[in-house]
Amino acid sequence: MVAIADQAAGHRLGWLNPRLYRLERSDFVDITRGNNSFIFCASACGTPQEVDTTVVGFNATRGYDLASGWGTIDATRFVHGLAADSGDDRNNDDRANQRLVSAKAYQEAPRK
Repeated sequence: MVAIADQAAGHRLGWLNPRLYRLERSDFVDITRGNNSFIFCASACGTPQEVDTTVVGFNATRGYDLASGWGTIDATRFVHGLAADSGDDRNNDDRANQRLVSAKAYQEAPRK
């Protein structure tokens, strides 16, 4: 989805964290029911003596919750939201590019 947002914006979006936090909540589909609890086999799996363990998770609620965060992404809105973000993250992009160049130079440096 980020590659599609790059294409829609006409340039690489670079460091995404600031952009992600500026997205509208309408770019996500809120999950309001269910939970992230799960059950797993602790011993004697697949036999009549199987012992299951339940790990109690969190319930989904309206808005942000520990079960689903902000929810799932509405891909169309998400891509347009990223591409249309007018925030100037060029300084962050430049720093990220400098780190990539430094890492590449380190990888290509001769080893003794």
